[in-house]
Amino acid sequence: MIATLAFSIILLAAVAGFLQIGRMFYRGINANQTQVNTKQLVDQLSADIQNSAAITPITNPDEDPNTYTYFCVGNVRYTVNFNRRLNVFDTDNVRKYGVLRDQLPGATACAEPCVQSCTPTQVAFANPTEMLGNGMRLDELSYNTTSDLQMRNIKIRIVYGDDLALTTFPEPPAPPNLPQAQNYACNAQSSVSNFCADSYMSNAVFAGGF
Repeated sequence: MIATLAFSIILLAAVAGFLQIGRMFYRGINANQTQVNTKQLVDQLSADIQNSAAITPITNPDEDPNTYTYFCVGNVRYTVNFNRRLNVFDTDNVRKYGVLRDQLPGATACAEPCVQSCTPTQVAFANPTEMLGNGMRLDELSYNTTSDLQMRNIKIRIVYGDDLALTTFPEPPAPPNLPQAQNYACNAQSSVSNFCADSYMSNAVFAGGF
């Protein structure tokens, strides 16, 4: 009986250690993927801004559900869904997306996207590229001017995880005409916190190659 008890204790400790290693592994994988995706989005937006000084404000920053939230950098259009978890197995270009990047034809001015039956002031999506990874959501995106009006200060925050693994924290109100970040963060008290990650990156870039 003593030997059985001792073996049971050792086995229990081994299982607990194995589970802890598994949690650390998944946490590391998710954190790395989220950081890589954030950097890719920052790099792509930075490159687009460097190629064009024509940058529009974010349209529909309050995210009226009947209107797309979007902005343009030259003839590149970004259509965004803030704080909507992306499921790559259930997406569309209507509401189920994260960050879509597409190209406007020719010298077309920044126009609201649409899928079909577009009005004269709209331009249909042209094979848009989804910039987020599965399970990720865009928590913050801004590209404010600095004291040098040609320089843009890009800030992007991406969070990975479902609602059960997240919590929110307060932040001062966003500047006018910018969406208010929900400030999602991993909930350390959640039993699934190992399936959660967040990444924040910023970059300063000269618009139009100045």
